Amino acid sequence: MSDPEALRAQLDRIERRVAETQAIAGRAYELAADWPAQLAEVRAADDYAAAWEDPEPLITIRIATYDNARLLTERTLPSVLRQTYDRWEAVVVGDACEDDTATRIEALGDPRIRFTNLPVRGPYPDDEKQRWHVAGTAPANAGLAAARGAWIAPLDHDDEFADDHLEQLLAAARASRAELVYGKLALWHEEAGAMLGHEIGAWPPRYGMFGFQAAIFHAGLRRFRYDLNTRFLDEPGDWNMARRWWEMGVRFQFLDRVVGTIHYVPKEPWARAWAADQLRQLDAAGRLPAGVTAPAPPAPPLPDEADALRAELAEVRGTLAAIERSASWRLTAPLRAVKRRAGARRR
Repeated sequence: MSDPEALRAQLDRIERRVAETQAIAGRAYELAADWPAQLAEVRAADDYAAAWEDPEPLITIRIATYDNARLLTERTLPSVLRQTYDRWEAVVVGDACEDDTATRIEALGDPRIRFTNLPVRGPYPDDEKQRWHVAGTAPANAGLAAARGAWIAPLDHDDEFADDHLEQLLAAARASRAELVYGKLALWHEEAGAMLGHEIGAWPPRYGMFGFQAAIFHAGLRRFRYDLNTRFLDEPGDWNMARRWWEMGVRFQFLDRVVGTIHYVPKEPWARAWAADQLRQLDAAGRLPAGVTAPAPPAPPLPDEADALRAELAEVRGTLAAIERSASWRLTAPLRAVKRRAGARRR
């Protein structure tokens, strides 16, 4: 095995160990909250069944926003106003917005849309990746708290619903008695001006193939909020909440159709590479719109990657060392011991 290959294999082993450690620490943290018992309390509430029995339940559309007034009022909220199901309210919560969001929403002239602006943004971590995982947590939770509906439909401030989003998801929830119903999301590449062939949404829900903006859920579930601590688990807040709900026993149902569109602007190098590959696939299939050019394939990597791998390996080792010094690592020592004993018995 060459030097780069050996380093890559060692790096892969350490990264798996970091991921396992994060998962174990997260499960210990979640077990302490006893969410299944809290879900049982939600189901025992007097008004729990009304969400399915009311012939026309109110649906709250929850939107968190930050200085995105133009797209919010020219794209996102117009998709709400086009809904074929009209018993809804939109709760828009600003993360201490400094632009003209309030003025633009007022100009829409629909009393079903309520805007509240938080006085302080965040707080969020300084680390860029951790910040991405939890940005919007404060206004999202404030929106859940302010919801009056029997059902809640989250929507991002730059994306849009299909016209029958609420109607179709509510009908599926009624038919299945599900507590959360989700569909698929189409991906519109903003820079290329083209719809990508990839759709987000599959059964069962899994990371990368579930989005809350494709869902409605029973309002009783709003007691389970977005959690800033997801940054320590290397999980985006939306997926962390969906995973917790799935594992605690919330009844999910999948609707196999597109119910909304994500307006995709790839920023990270890996995201730009993935989107470029999607455009090349559309081009090869003859489905790329006229006037849109697929990017050229990437140049082959340099033959000697050893230095870069060594730097990456040092960074991962530092992360692992920090985890092993943490309180979560000490807290989960009994769980790791059980796992080791179980592995020894299997051998």
